[in-house]
Amino acid sequence: MEKISLLKLLGLPSEFGLALLILSLILLLAPYFAGHDFGVFKIPPFKYVVKKKLKIIGPILFILILISEV
Repeated sequence: MEKISLLKLLGLPSEFGLALLILSLILLLAPYFAGHDFGVFKIPPFKYVVKKKLKIIGPILFILILISEV
């Protein structure tokens, strides 16, 4: 039985899935690197409430997108 990709089901290109995966990785790492400068981009400092929410939302979103991609 072949697994049906959610992106194929919605008619979206695979590049869109890659963009979602990168975005979810950024959300996963953002609360831990807040306020750091990486040359090309800088992650802004977040308030405590936002960091707390990102620590919950980031891993869940990353795992969901990773599972839907495979």
